[in-house]
Amino acid sequence: MKTHFRVPADLTVILCTYNRAFFLPWALKSLRDQQGARFRVLVVDDGSTDETLSVLAGAVAELFSTEVFCLGRNGGIGAARNAALGRARTEWVTFLDSDDAYAPGHLAEYERARELHPEVDLFHGSAEVIGDRWVRDKDDPAKKVDVAECIIGGTFLLRREKALALGGFPEDCYGDDSFFFAQAREAGWKIHFLGQTGYRYHRDHESSLTKTIL
Repeated sequence: MKTHFRVPADLTVILCTYNRAFFLPWALKSLRDQQGARFRVLVVDDGSTDETLSVLAGAVAELFSTEVFCLGRNGGIGAARNAALGRARTEWVTFLDSDDAYAPGHLAEYERARELHPEVDLFHGSAEVIGDRWVRDKDDPAKKVDVAECIIGGTFLLRREKALALGGFPEDCYGDDSFFFAQAREAGWKIHFLGQTGYRYHRDHESSLTKTIL
């Protein structure tokens, strides 16, 4: 399923989803509400067995510059992100988990950040956490840490070619975004912390990835 790419852009929003038919409309609406930014949307269905594809069929009709492709099996968020990195064609990519959302103007702020800091390879920041702020520690699952202390992959804005050269995200790994961030830092990437971003991280439901993966 795909639309014509009507908006010239060098930014792709990668939206990975697995059995999130109930939550997808909120994520997709937040994309429709983005003003002042030019972007494409690449949706990866990671082997959903619910009504996800029906929801996405309607979204493609409503969102310009959108492509949906399906993986034949559920490989996890890291594998889905890597598949999307290989398929996207823009210089820059960012992410939106299908049970999260962007605040209005989020992507326009990212465009301004790129203009102000053209030397940067990876931007990241804090998120508005909705619900439980405590997540399992990736290094010690018996402990919990505040989300404010974590690297949140949904806030990443990065150069696609550099991510591919780095090998992408680790697969079948809790905290894949933290591991990716550490690899990028060790590789000498220029990294910039944006502070609070317009990423809305929903942890107010039991199927949140950080609640179910361990």
